[in-house]
Amino acid sequence: MQSEQLLQKYLKIPSSCCFRIFVHDPLEVWKREASDTWKLVDKDAWGKGRPARSVFKRLLVAPGRRLSRCAVQDDLWPDIENFELADKNVYNAINQIRRVTGKALVKTVETSYEVADQSLIWVDRDACETLLKEAENQGCTSKEALLLLEQALTYLERGELLEGESGTWVYGLRKKSEDMLKQCRFWLAQAYQGQGKLWQAGEQYRALCVTMPPNEEALQHWMTLYHLQGKSQEAMECYQDVKDCAEKQGFPLSDTLEQMVSLKHQPAPALLSAAQMNESIPPLPIHTFQEIALPKHIAGKHFSLSPRIFLDSGLLDRLDRAFAPHARVDLPTLDYLRLVAFELKNQLWFLCSYIPDQVVIANDRDV
Repeated sequence: MQSEQLLQKYLKIPSSCCFRIFVHDPLEVWKREASDTWKLVDKDAWGKGRPARSVFKRLLVAPGRRLSRCAVQDDLWPDIENFELADKNVYNAINQIRRVTGKALVKTVETSYEVADQSLIWVDRDACETLLKEAENQGCTSKEALLLLEQALTYLERGELLEGESGTWVYGLRKKSEDMLKQCRFWLAQAYQGQGKLWQAGEQYRALCVTMPPNEEALQHWMTLYHLQGKSQEAMECYQDVKDCAEKQGFPLSDTLEQMVSLKHQPAPALLSAAQMNESIPPLPIHTFQEIALPKHIAGKHFSLSPRIFLDSGLLDRLDRAFAPHARVDLPTLDYLRLVAFELKNQLWFLCSYIPDQVVIANDRDV
């Protein structure tokens, strides 16, 4: 699908839409005027207090935008023992909502209330989910996907979902919204990186790392991004800054991540002597890593081209030492090679779809 068609289908609000509503951050309801402009509905239109707005938000985030009267009562007024009072609260709130939207857009279906769909009442939360799904359909990191992800991010960054609301019904919805934001940032970082926009990719990883607890997967990708540019010192400073900040707020990084970073900066273990190499050691599973062409924007002095792999020169030298023809190595060396394989996954996730966890070799050489 062409970019213009994507913009028309997923980024523009349908002409049939009567209302545009944002449920991230404080509730905003915009009404389409006869002149085809949008006017913000004033808070006074919702009556006194919060009941009408709270009921409206509860309906907008319900599956299918439909919810029974009893469910609305239980979610918004769980402590009211007087059933008649709770029922009156919902009834008055629905009438107030209809004064804003019109009765046709908020229907009564037996004992439930149903709000019109996205073609008539556009909601940012539903738009975000649609944008992320289509971005995945477009390959997550393509030019077309990038447009969709950037738009989704503008909605998700507005603020907390259902701000001002409380109760158990809110927690799962907010968690999903937070997960969508994380996924959006990950895909955006990958899309930016694939197009050579490395600073913008780093900023997405930074945003994932400054939330508490920090996203360790994002931290690994962020450090890898520096390594790919030949900036190993900046990668360590990035790691240390996140580590210090997390510890001050009571969220220490996992031992696994710390061990990985520590091992990564240790020298490669020495190879065995020629005599030791001849000793019988059980064979390991053999995998072949096929050659991959580097994107033009990252080909250069920071990378070493090899029939085996593409990596920063320091790590490639370590691999060259370890992969002597027909060499047999000891267990510490094998542990190191497994660490290399793990690092390969982090450094080359955008270049290939799969690298095994076992030792990575080339040309079917025996290790």
